[in-house]
Amino acid sequence: MENFFKHKNLFLSFIILTFFIFFFKLCYKKIPIRFWDEHDWIAKSYYFDLFVKGDFNNELWFTIDSYDQPKLTEYLYGLAIYPYYLNYKKNKEVDFIEFLIDHNFYKVSSLKYKNYKSKKVDFVEWGKNPKEVFDVSPDYLIKKFGKNIQKTIDLIFAARRINIFILSFNVLVVYFLSFILSNSSFISFLTALFFGTNILVVSASLRAQSDGLFLFLFNICLLFLVLFFRKNRYPFKIGLLFFIFSAFLNATKINGVMMVFIFDLLVIIVLIYNYIFKNKIVYRLLKTLIVGNFLFIFLFIAHHYLLLKLPIKGTILLYKHRQQQALHQARYELPDTALWTFKDRLKALYTNFFSTEGVRNFNNYYPIKNLIDKHHRFFSKFFLITFILGFIVFVIKKGEEFWFFILTFIFLIIITGFYLLLNWDRYLLSFYFFIIFHYFILIESCLKGNKGEINKHSR
Repeated sequence: MENFFKHKNLFLSFIILTFFIFFFKLCYKKIPIRFWDEHDWIAKSYYFDLFVKGDFNNELWFTIDSYDQPKLTEYLYGLAIYPYYLNYKKNKEVDFIEFLIDHNFYKVSSLKYKNYKSKKVDFVEWGKNPKEVFDVSPDYLIKKFGKNIQKTIDLIFAARRINIFILSFNVLVVYFLSFILSNSSFISFLTALFFGTNILVVSASLRAQSDGLFLFLFNICLLFLVLFFRKNRYPFKIGLLFFIFSAFLNATKINGVMMVFIFDLLVIIVLIYNYIFKNKIVYRLLKTLIVGNFLFIFLFIAHHYLLLKLPIKGTILLYKHRQQQALHQARYELPDTALWTFKDRLKALYTNFFSTEGVRNFNNYYPIKNLIDKHHRFFSKFFLITFILGFIVFVIKKGEEFWFFILTFIFLIIITGFYLLLNWDRYLLSFYFFIIFHYFILIESCLKGNKGEINKHSR
């Protein structure tokens, strides 16, 4: 890790961050708008207003909208659009929920706001048939609903703008993570470049939904996991940082708990190994395990007043509701995307990354999009073979040092095989770093091998 802080790497980090901020600024308005994905997150951003005002007596903390999702994403978009609310409030005395309704966002279980909405003759019911506005352009919305939808579009773009910076720093995290694993600026730069220009990563992360924040926090957790286990140092502060960001991850999507499960499992493996083969107990690991898990639980509960009031019942309600929602969508709303068996879920991993159609969507990149679209059958096989060989090279060359990274990838596959109910491509974005990183491990290995052969013959 010390090698990372050389001037060339710091300079390259600055270049990467600056480039992607400008690149994502060019992209964020070109991505189609989705009612289901973007409306609900922005429409429930009023929980940010309730939280910062300390309005914990409000009945909205105990409605279905409260336990439908954890709250960090809603806080994020509340923060992003709050300046627009304050400016709007200067000319019209409204609360935050009324401001959202005035902009055609409505997702609140309250008779008061239902009456407020019903009195607005200019309210646009743009989600009456959500499938019609699932993936559409602003021009389509204006043509279909009239000029009063423009303020809705503007607010969506305002919420999206915060994701420009989240995704840009995510690319930087990927660069740093790649460097630690490979000790190669070449691999790190290419991994970050292709990660940041992947079409699905960009579109899913820049939309006003939870995926951009989740992917960013997931990669940060992965970074701290690697920093914790590498070289058998197990620094306590790094372990605590892992649990802090894992709590944020779980407060974004509740499947974020899988990272804590994987971390705990790796710690237990190390403890057992040291006890059996070295006849010692690593108390620093035990300390991290106990303190870290308590910290994770505390921070996750603290982010949501429902959980503070009813920690056990509220957490069960949140997880149970999300499972029921996924089951309902799998059975009735989108049965074509349902994944009912472990085999189906593993197959979905393959098809999204390496099938001929999956490559066009999941493994496609802005700089070479036309090339991949034209030769998608070739690239599906190329990416699959490159990944397999790259993974083998990494295991052979780095396996002893980074065994925990390899196990994290394997555990992630197994866990996904048990819980994933819907084959939605953005649900698999957490795998993306593991896949793309191994492409460039192989490429660099081949280049080094060729260079070695050239030097051998020149002698």
